[in-house]
Amino acid sequence: MRTPEQLVAFREAAFRGFGYPVAVARFFLSEPLLAMPHVRLYAGLIDGVVVATSMLIATGTVAGIYWVATLEEQRGHGYGAALTWAAVAGGRAFGCEIASLQASKLGRPVYTRMGFEHVLDYEHLLPPEA
Repeated sequence: MRTPEQLVAFREAAFRGFGYPVAVARFFLSEPLLAMPHVRLYAGLIDGVVVATSMLIATGTVAGIYWVATLEEQRGHGYGAALTWAAVAGGRAFGCEIASLQASKLGRPVYTRMGFEHVLDYEHLLPPEA
């Protein structure tokens, strides 16, 4: 997944899957980031259209898994789990020994069924109310 058209399709599906504004996707999933040798993109296609995504960033022995997203109308078919497994396998190919991800509320049950363990929640710090 490296052509400009494929990158655009990946970005759009990932951002739509999370409900984020697609117009800013290129700032977060930039071409320099996606061209790095330890980054891999995975996409699930139906009839040539990207409906699910995941991204691997291999850092040392850790396979960081990001952007696991499925378009709302395609959820419930196991695409997110399949693409998570693809990223885990990609991490193994890089020599990674563990896989790590941050689960959304929607994704946590999927990852639990896959064998991921909940380690901690991020602390959210907000400014005081006016």
